[in-house]
Amino acid sequence: ELYRQAFGIFSHTNTQLIMFDTLLVITVDELIRHVTIDQQERGLLLMRVRDELGITLDAYRTLYDSRWCKI
Repeated sequence: ELYRQAFGIFSHTNTQLIMFDTLLVITVDELIRHVTIDQQERGLLLMRVRDELGITLDAYRTLYDSRWCKI
């Protein structure tokens, strides 16, 4: 839910969200690839940021899911 709010997606089905997530990952990875070709250090930094963001989002999803399971 936090992820959807952050990206302004409110009324889509779960399948549409998975498709959006996949498209976003492909787009970001392609952008990082292009940056890395021109500036290797900057590309590596972007990969680290992407990986940390993924870990953070997974942690928020876990916290959100565990909150609703206890109710």
